[in-house]
Amino acid sequence: AARARFSWVPRRGDEGSQVTVCFRASYGDAAELAACRVLDVQRCSYCVREGDTLVTLMKTYGFDSDWLRLWLHNGAALTDPDLLPA
Repeated sequence: AARARFSWVPRRGDEGSQVTVCFRASYGDAAELAACRVLDVQRCSYCVREGDTLVTLMKTYGFDSDWLRLWLHNGAALTDPDLLPA
């Protein structure tokens, strides 16, 4: 049996909604399979906005300021220590 993985990232604005995702798969001469799934997109507790800094977010929301813990949870996304990806 063949296995495959797919990943999907919701668009900004999809929070709190249901989104239908469809995909097709085939392997060699085998029949093509198609499937659609309805995904529930959870709301963010906070969505980063342009101009946000870790310092302002920590002060406003009491976020954890332990840089090592922040990096461990977001390492690949934090390529510039002075910027938060929005």
